[in-house]
Amino acid sequence: GLKALSARIVRAAPNDVAANSIRADVLSGQSRAWEVKPRSATELEEAAAHFDLAAALCAAPVQKSILAGNADWCRNQAEAMRFSTEVAAASPSKAGAAPLLLGIALALALAGAAVAVLVV
Repeated sequence: GLKALSARIVRAAPNDVAANSIRADVLSGQSRAWEVKPRSATELEEAAAHFDLAAALCAAPVQKSILAGNADWCRNQAEAMRFSTEVAAASPSKAGAAPLLLGIALALALAGAAVAVLVV
């Protein structure tokens, strides 16, 4: 599938902005161009790493900022997912609160990303 193809693209061109952007897009599941299943925290963290590398390689300031913002979004999503899992595992009686806490964490992550975009 697309995950395997994007991995091959990055292996062929590890220091290419487009290759790393493609891999990051596939792993993050952000694209609306294809049907995407939910992503794991590990996939989101790998996507963040590829967005970071693409940003570091990119010469265009606006695109560099967008790529860095995408990396932050992926890390925030992964952190929120892990937080929700930890809360549910910590206490079965608190497991019912996990969706609410995940929603709060995601809202905070989105607010942080929005502020980062406005600051740029």
